[in-house]
Amino acid sequence: MTKGINSVSTYGPAKETVEYIFRLNKLTLENEEFENQVLETGTLNLLGNQFLKNYEFILDWKKNNLYLKPVNQPQTNYESFGFSYRFVNNKAIIALVFKDKNIPLVMNDEILSINGISLENLNSEQSCQYYLNRIEKELSKITIKIKRGTDIKTFDLEKITYF
Repeated sequence: MTKGINSVSTYGPAKETVEYIFRLNKLTLENEEFENQVLETGTLNLLGNQFLKNYEFILDWKKNNLYLKPVNQPQTNYESFGFSYRFVNNKAIIALVFKDKNIPLVMNDEILSINGISLENLNSEQSCQYYLNRIEKELSKITIKIKRGTDIKTFDLEKITYF
């Protein structure tokens, strides 16, 4: 279970919400079966981006059909450092925290650096580049330096395999 802000719109961040990430052995949609699918869902009960990122989809409005063409192998496990972040006014802000693994980060902590790479004083282009090319993406351990109020804290985190 996670808790945080899972989307941002033209009007700013969404409200804080609870979200669940889990793996289904089999998902059946109409006559199609999908095996070992990672799904994210919350108050909206949607399939989530974890599922859809593996498919190219075509909407056939005339026949009222949705076609899914696999483009990636489905992810059968879920790994995370237990948090997610967004850039707000070019600052990296903790926006989502896994609740069951004693993650030392809290909502709205400002990330100052990850593995010594500064996320401070970024312009919009740099913020976009860091967001798209996450520093921590391929790593199994990170050192994260955050600002919480006026306190500066540093934590060593290991990637957790949830399932």
